[in-house]
Amino acid sequence: VNQSYEPVRRTFTRLLSLNVLEVDLETGDGKSAAATKGLNLSRMKALFDNLHRSIGTSLADNTGGASGQGALNAFGVGISPILFQAIDNERQLSATMHRRIASLRKRLIAIAIALVSATVLLSLAIYFRFGRPLLGRIAETVQGAEAIAGGKLTTRLNPTGHDELTDLMRRFNTMAGSLAAREDVLKTAQRDLQETVDRQTADLRQANEKLEKIDINRRRFFSDISHELRTPLTVVQGEAEYNLNAKARPGVADMRQSFETILGRVQELRRRVDDMLRVARSESGRLDLSSKRIDLNRVVADAVGDETRPAERRGVELKLEVALGELVVLGDYDWLRQVLGGLIVNAVKNSPEKTVIRITVSQQLQNAVVAVEDQGRGIDPASLPHVFERFARAGGDNNLQNEAESDGFGIGLNLAKWVIEGHSGTISLGNNVDGPGVTVHVTLPLMSGSTDQGKTT
Repeated sequence: VNQSYEPVRRTFTRLLSLNVLEVDLETGDGKSAAATKGLNLSRMKALFDNLHRSIGTSLADNTGGASGQGALNAFGVGISPILFQAIDNERQLSATMHRRIASLRKRLIAIAIALVSATVLLSLAIYFRFGRPLLGRIAETVQGAEAIAGGKLTTRLNPTGHDELTDLMRRFNTMAGSLAAREDVLKTAQRDLQETVDRQTADLRQANEKLEKIDINRRRFFSDISHELRTPLTVVQGEAEYNLNAKARPGVADMRQSFETILGRVQELRRRVDDMLRVARSESGRLDLSSKRIDLNRVVADAVGDETRPAERRGVELKLEVALGELVVLGDYDWLRQVLGGLIVNAVKNSPEKTVIRITVSQQLQNAVVAVEDQGRGIDPASLPHVFERFARAGGDNNLQNEAESDGFGIGLNLAKWVIEGHSGTISLGNNVDGPGVTVHVTLPLMSGSTDQGKTT
């Protein structure tokens, strides 16, 4: 019994010692609770001591189990309320500790939040006070460098502060100013150079265009005039063949008339050659038409006279109707005679035998109008819009390009159009409405003082 009780006793002794320390450390309600706890421990120790003595006495007196059973019953009755109270106290203490722990946790969390918030606010304050301006100036410097690299030499930084970065920004502005000044000098030099190049290029272009125009005009004129030389040559050849024809047996009068015709055509050829020389020597490459007062009736009559004999040999009659009085125009006699003669030659070449070609001169308002009407087969309507184009073919059976007996190109009518338009006139061509053939109309402006008193044949 003594051996079993000794550990219990030492336990109670140690618990009471700890309780004394607890009472010394606690204050207020905690001190009272600790004292109550110590009182209960003392009561429990006393109950264990009584139980130990009662059991020891029973064993020494040999009283048996009845005495020991009574001691145990008394011990149980006495210790049960103490144990229940101790358990309840421990439960309350545990709840109190849990509440304290929860309260402490909340305080610690609040303190941690406060510390974190304070740290964040302090970091933000440091950033906005020191870091942000520094980073902003660095970013401004980087952007300025990129702008300068991109060619924006007017870019300048805004240096603030008194540190090394501020000094760097000032040096950056100095460098940008120097680069901008150099660029202005280079741009001025480049602009002057470009203006010089543009001016020289424009002068060269104008000179080249002028030369090209002169060359085109010269080549066009030589092409046209070469075509026109064939008409008088054809007449000269025809007159020569006629006089050499043994069967024709021309008389003196016929031969004289033939020689006069040949002489006139040779003179015409000489004028055309002179024109070619004038064009070759001219700076514009074009032939300038002369402007003199001439009677259009006389020009037409001379052109008809030139082509009367060739027409008679082909069995074609030329019938001329001129206006009474003078129809005075301002123009070049030789070229108008050449153009009108060429129109008559075209009409003769494309007229069947025993037909009549009517040449009429009339006045319409302030214009003089020359009409050449033949009785040929006409022109394909699809070709009419193109007959005045260079190298155009008249189409159909009526070739009005002075080339009825060869392949030919449309240089004759194109040259005629150039001459007439050079006299501020117009030329048109169309198939006859009331019969076969083609009519060409040439319209020239009259000078003041011209009179039309009707027509004469």
